[in-house]
Amino acid sequence: MRWGVRLAALTGLRAGDLFRLAWTHVGENAIVISTGKSNHRREAVIPIYTEPRELLAEIPKRQVTILTNSRKRPWSTNGFSSVTRKQGTRLKKPS
Repeated sequence: MRWGVRLAALTGLRAGDLFRLAWTHVGENAIVISTGKSNHRREAVIPIYTEPRELLAEIPKRQVTILTNSRKRPWSTNGFSSVTRKQGTRLKKPS
């Protein structure tokens, strides 16, 4: 989950695009992916500088998609939202 949050913060990608982000979208100097917002008619080009490069190096290459769950399956938007919601309730201090 932490990789997903960090990758979202570093790339600015929407959840739908983030969860279908594949290793083939990652080039030497940029991440290039068609965006769901434009019905895949436009591409987002995200430069890869030091921080995203280091993060991508941390993430194991288990599947075609970059972000996978504990079962080594691609995250779905609903699945990721559910986990972040559960984590958020665990992080709250008791009243």
